[in-house]
Amino acid sequence: MNAPVRRLSFDITGMTCAACSSRLEKVISRVQGVGEVKVNLALERADLIADSALASDLVVQSVERAGYGALLRRGGADAEAEAERRTARQLADERQTLLRFWLSA
Repeated sequence: MNAPVRRLSFDITGMTCAACSSRLEKVISRVQGVGEVKVNLALERADLIADSALASDLVVQSVERAGYGALLRRGGADAEAEAERRTARQLADERQTLLRFWLSA
């Protein structure tokens, strides 16, 4: 691949065994513009590196033709920022709970 690349992640449904994840790796890797593919059965997720021009719909269609479901995951900075906000809220809640505990004792 000579074009700029991007990372994509898809939620995968319908996988029941290691053979399913192996089959999906082969199916997705055959899509024009897809480089490296890793399918994780336990996480029900497919991570891939592809040309920046690749339409994610092509991957979804290929997965669906193979008998599984696929949904593009929100990724990049948006997902990381949301995870950081969630972690910060959890830490603030924990601190507040501990403070209330110590003040009530």
